[in-house]
Amino acid sequence: MIEKRIHLSPGASRLCGVTATGACLLLGTCAAIAQTVVPETVDRKFVEELVRRLDAQQAEIKELKAHQPAKAEDSPEATALMRETYPKLQFHGFGDITYHFNNETGNHNTFTLGQLDLFLTSQIAEKISILNEFVIEGGGADNKFGIEIERLLLQIHANDYLNVDIGRYHTSVGYYNTAYHHGAWFQTAVGRPQILDFEDGGGIIPAHNVGVSINGDIPSGRAGLRYIVEVGNGRAYHPPGTDQNLVLNVQDDNAYKAVNLALSARPDWVPGLQLGAGVYHDTVTSVIGTARIDETMLHGYAVFKNSSWEFLSEAYAIRHEVRYGATHWTPAQFVQIARKIGDFTPYARFSYFNAAASNPVYSYIGVSGLHYGPSVGIRYDFSTFVALKAQFDHMISSGSKDIEQLTLQAAFTF
Repeated sequence: MIEKRIHLSPGASRLCGVTATGACLLLGTCAAIAQTVVPETVDRKFVEELVRRLDAQQAEIKELKAHQPAKAEDSPEATALMRETYPKLQFHGFGDITYHFNNETGNHNTFTLGQLDLFLTSQIAEKISILNEFVIEGGGADNKFGIEIERLLLQIHANDYLNVDIGRYHTSVGYYNTAYHHGAWFQTAVGRPQILDFEDGGGIIPAHNVGVSINGDIPSGRAGLRYIVEVGNGRAYHPPGTDQNLVLNVQDDNAYKAVNLALSARPDWVPGLQLGAGVYHDTVTSVIGTARIDETMLHGYAVFKNSSWEFLSEAYAIRHEVRYGATHWTPAQFVQIARKIGDFTPYARFSYFNAAASNPVYSYIGVSGLHYGPSVGIRYDFSTFVALKAQFDHMISSGSKDIEQLTLQAAFTF
């Protein structure tokens, strides 16, 4: 048996003794009253004497407490330290390593050191914070690494109804673009749906924007409505292989601004369900050989996620209207479903994109045509911070042979 000794200060010892004595006296008296029948006059006097003694003991206990040394946490210095101190800096990192091979002519099976995503947040005041995400990534042709700021935001949280982000953000076009950022570890699959790839990967949406993003709750009871209003520089379009940034970080390439308006709902009567829709509009002037092009994207999504199931669905109707020229509509969509079974999550995805060859924007960046196909894969959560994935893609594209690819990936966070 292990004997434990507790050492008390004289004042504390006396306080404990008085308290214990009072408790014993009270218990003994109650037992006596319960077991003995006495005349009414004697019982009243006895009770009055007991009350007098307890009052005296309580007064003594208060006096002892008043003379006890103040606790460290009650001192003014400790109170000041317990207040919020700024800045509060947090750092997270994400990375991935992949191996893939496919049947595309001239494509070698290869190991790829993926993105090193460094994510920092700093609370600098009660309602003000800074978010910074920058990625170190190797180039596909020269094997050299480059650094790019993916997000840099001054965030002001006034209340649940008004939040303002100023800087470079992920545009709230659809669901996937703001739910999953650059860390592959977050995503169930090895990567983003092809139609939602980033600008430098041939994606068709403005994944990034530089400007102002405002969002907040809409008083709507159980419907859980939120609004989003974004105004920024938009994106540029350039042919593949050109050394020009597609995100207008420093200077807009025209006098027009991109505007995105969106609404979302999370009804609490269906836990895990999210619905959203919006419209994005910009004016494109970077396509050489054409006049001004008005670009409008209608986007919507339906998502259901809980601890076992994941269902993601997005659809786009993209309109390009050449000034004094033709109008082109382009549909795009993807559906993904996953089921978590223990540490394993099998999943399947189907994507679709169909841009006419006459579309001046998508033909200019080399992605016009019909592209569709399924992907199947499995994710294994090897540990809390490491996920192993395997995915098979079959992509059908008009005017070229079908591409089949197997990708193995280790994604991690730290």
